[in-house]
Amino acid sequence: MGFRFHKSIKLLPGIRVNLSKSGASLSLGGHGATINLGGRGVRTTVGAPGTGISYTTQRAWGGKRGRSGGAPPRDSASARRTPQQAPRIELPAPRVRPATPEEDALVKGWQILHEGNEAAALEELNRAVPLADGAYLAGVLALKHGLHMQAAGYLSYALERQAELGQHFRKFGVDASVSLPVTQELTAVIHPDSQGVMLALCEAYQALNRTAEAAQTLRTLVASRPDDVLVRLSLAELLVDTWGSDRNACEEVLRVSEGVDNDSEWHAALLLYRAKALMAMGVHEGARSLLTAVLRKTAGRSAELLCALRYERALANEALSRASDARADLERVFATNPAYEDVAKRLGRG
Repeated sequence: MGFRFHKSIKLLPGIRVNLSKSGASLSLGGHGATINLGGRGVRTTVGAPGTGISYTTQRAWGGKRGRSGGAPPRDSASARRTPQQAPRIELPAPRVRPATPEEDALVKGWQILHEGNEAAALEELNRAVPLADGAYLAGVLALKHGLHMQAAGYLSYALERQAELGQHFRKFGVDASVSLPVTQELTAVIHPDSQGVMLALCEAYQALNRTAEAAQTLRTLVASRPDDVLVRLSLAELLVDTWGSDRNACEEVLRVSEGVDNDSEWHAALLLYRAKALMAMGVHEGARSLLTAVLRKTAGRSAELLCALRYERALANEALSRASDARADLERVFATNPAYEDVAKRLGRG
């Protein structure tokens, strides 16, 4: 999980210069789609306006694709730059003064978090929890540090006051977004509103083994946002990873993934879980055919996702006694990541 705080200066309609701890960057775009050009490369964010959920991919300069998700790792190239290459840019002071002790704690909390001291930031944000935005930020920070019970409490409170989410971040002119792992292959960028809080709350519930509550929260999101592929993917992943071969869970995954086209990396990941459900139900040929169709599109797909798709197709081929096809898939996975699952053992190399 990564945090992004920045101030932005508007130059022209759709063009902004972003000032952050890692340096300056240029954003092009507007509501629904933004391309950010910074020292780490090109980051593209796409989302539906007003939803609070967006999807981010990262490419290094020269076209090499980075990891999926919002915040690059701390040991990236930007962390190794000299002071001359990336001068420190302080987070500007809020455009208005805090009016209450809770607002003051929220401002101090995100400023400390911007400095990189997460433990001190969480301590400060504990005083900002009466604010919905304070509860959101304290919740996701507690979640990152494995304080799952605390995180669930904060996020539940933020959800109760969802009408106020984002209010104080807008007041003080700060954008706070969080990269949140959705599956092993994909990461989403969430924002302080009800949808983002609910996705973070599901992560806390799962960590606490409160899977039924997590599933029900996601079902509520799916009902309110039936076309949101990320929400559907989150539910499918939870159902498959928690209830495995349970037929009711598998049938729900099939309903959640029904009618999905292979339009993006997130659609492909949802189809992967559809194939997993088919495999659990013994529909091996159907799973193999589906995975073959998904693998016809590899452009824009992360190496992790392609490994997952090929590994699952290898299992389907093994179940259908197609040994040579299974081995071909396993060898491609091994060539990309020799440590993936038990691929080395299946190839007799582990």
